[in-house]
Amino acid sequence: MILTDCGTGMSADAMRGVLDTADALVLVSSPALDGARSAGSTLDWLVGHGYGHLIPHSVVVLSSSRPGSSTIDVDQLAQHFLTRCRAVHTIGFDDHLAEGADIDLELLSKSTRRSFVELAATVADDFANPPRRRTGG
Repeated sequence: MILTDCGTGMSADAMRGVLDTADALVLVSSPALDGARSAGSTLDWLVGHGYGHLIPHSVVVLSSSRPGSSTIDVDQLAQHFLTRCRAVHTIGFDDHLAEGADIDLELLSKSTRRSFVELAATVADDFANPPRRRTGG
């Protein structure tokens, strides 16, 4: 398993090299309108640039960066992404993640740790499937 954070550099040549060898993606978004639009645009970009085959095997993570509930209906947002991706996971706000530094798993809340274990299990569920490679130009 190789993990990379492409940030906003989806169109960079290095990222294209990564995508050419990828079998699936984990796309992280906030449970907010701008985050959802950005994630949707990323999925559209993947389709438009020959990487659409990755989307049905990908997982969307809705990660809250602020405490409190979102004004967005997170269940409805999850259902929206499930029309394109194989799974959606929600990671609630966590004080330690909000620090933005190195992550010490022991400092995460129990519910956040559980959410990450469930996310890892979902990603691993797809390991037994044959690799999917880009076909054509």
